[in-house]
Amino acid sequence: MENKITRLQHYVPQFYLRNFTDDANMFWIYNRSKKNINRSKPKDICREDYLYETEWENANEKLGKYVIPNGIEKAFSIQEAEYSNVLKQIFKVCDMPCNQNALICSSREKSILSRFVANILLRNPWSLKHYLQEDCLDDMQDNEELESIKEVLDLLGFGGFESLCEAANRKVILDEKFDGGIPESLIEEVGNMNFSIIGTKGTKFITSDFPVLYETFDTDEGITKFLWIYLPISSEYALIYNGYKASRNFRNRLVILDDEKAKKMNRLYLKQDKEQSNFIIAEIRSELEMLTEVCE
Repeated sequence: MENKITRLQHYVPQFYLRNFTDDANMFWIYNRSKKNINRSKPKDICREDYLYETEWENANEKLGKYVIPNGIEKAFSIQEAEYSNVLKQIFKVCDMPCNQNALICSSREKSILSRFVANILLRNPWSLKHYLQEDCLDDMQDNEELESIKEVLDLLGFGGFESLCEAANRKVILDEKFDGGIPESLIEEVGNMNFSIIGTKGTKFITSDFPVLYETFDTDEGITKFLWIYLPISSEYALIYNGYKASRNFRNRLVILDDEKAKKMNRLYLKQDKEQSNFIIAEIRSELEMLTEVCE
């Protein structure tokens, strides 16, 4: 089983990164820590060994090394095919001049985009660290059903209850089909926001190893919600979500930015927390060179 596990698991999908490559299927990367620019391929970045796996601890060796090995990775692979097809359709529609004022996405495609945004936002190391509950076992101590399961596992000689809890915690964070999980609520929130596709004909859009930019606010009820979300989907197009009333006139439509506005969106990546993002990615080296003239 261990030989079949994907060791290098990408937290930014390769199909997404390919939308920022040049004719040689490569792009440029600015390392914010080292402050240098290098060349790379999508397969070589934004990945970690066994990122989505949970190791068995204190469990019977017959169970192998990981809890449900490759389960999350396989689910992501299936979803990515759907995400990729929708992005290709968006590019096709937006590239046709006759569609400049047309509605870009169907209801189904908008739903898939909401899932895509949630997936990209949650599956990276920073979000996993942020959402994983270190005290989840303490919270379960008074749950009689879980205590019974633990006793049965121990009685059968399997053990590993703590690892099961951690694996379940990851599922709550990453599995969009898990009822009441984080993805479900996030997908609903994103889907209820106004969204447009913004395009650029001059300055190319850039991205990072944490592609989703966002700002939040607290409601009067103390609930944290998104004010806006920005996600480039290629060097020429990006998604933008918000709740502003003025944006309703541009819902589900393509809006072309001038060079200065496109550069302003790119500069937002310099404001990201370095714990979230250490790499800025661009199709053209000069875009990074102009960007990094700004002192971080």
